[in-house]
Amino acid sequence: MQKRNIQLLAFAALLLVAAGCKGKKKPSDEAKNVAPKTEETQPVPVTESTGFTDHALMFLLEEEGTYPKQSGLLQNEELKSRLEVLLGSEADSLLTFWNVETPVQVAENTIFTSGCQQHNCPAHQYVLVVDLFQNSINVYAFRHDVLYVYVEQDVLPLPATLNQQLETVKKNAGVTPKSTQTIRL
Repeated sequence: MQKRNIQLLAFAALLLVAAGCKGKKKPSDEAKNVAPKTEETQPVPVTESTGFTDHALMFLLEEEGTYPKQSGLLQNEELKSRLEVLLGSEADSLLTFWNVETPVQVAENTIFTSGCQQHNCPAHQYVLVVDLFQNSINVYAFRHDVLYVYVEQDVLPLPATLNQQLETVKKNAGVTPKSTQTIRL
């Protein structure tokens, strides 16, 4: 438990350092609330104390507060290819029906965002969860009152604030534990 606390503190310190090192944004980027895009994602420093390894999804930390479709997040090659492998044919539905969206949230080492079909969220709604520490993705796909949970490894534990949001989405969709199906990669 103490080792986990040390890891979380080190991760928090890493986030603070990264936030303090950001360059100036262009005025046009600030108006859109979108981080400036670069040709190549800058690697995140890796230290022995955090246990993090640099991987292609670390760029998601920079997406906090942006809207995934507007910022092009869902078109990122690494994320898109992993979603295609994880979801199979459902990946096309996610990209098609991801119209109304929430901004990307970061809590602890977890990325959380959602999107749904405009005027029809209960029929086509998705919640994307990425655990940067485990380098793992879960997608919650809501179909009326049925929930399909697509997991690369295991169902990821969520920080309390994000779990509360997921539970609200489940409740609004009328999902029960009996109507939930987990699909492993």
